[in-house]
Amino acid sequence: MKRITLAEAKEHLLEYLLDAEKQSIVITHNGEPIGALVGFKGDDDWFDFRLENDDLFLKRVAWARMTLRRGEGIPWQDVQTGRERRFELE
Repeated sequence: MKRITLAEAKEHLLEYLLDAEKQSIVITHNGEPIGALVGFKGDDDWFDFRLENDDLFLKRVAWARMTLRRGEGIPWQDVQTGRERRFELE
């Protein structure tokens, strides 16, 4: 993990973004961490990042896990025919 100052990040942003593809980069201000740079090697990394940070997607995953634990999974045949149950997210 690399630590850089906010001033360094501003001055060399592209360089650090490219470097962030290979390692984590923490940005500091007055010696304290204030953020991090995330680099993407390609579209797959960008897609994964969006999913990992999408509240609706994460709620759907949590709902699916909860229903499976209760034995309420959706039969594969229903998924294939489009008859799966709909659910409400809070």
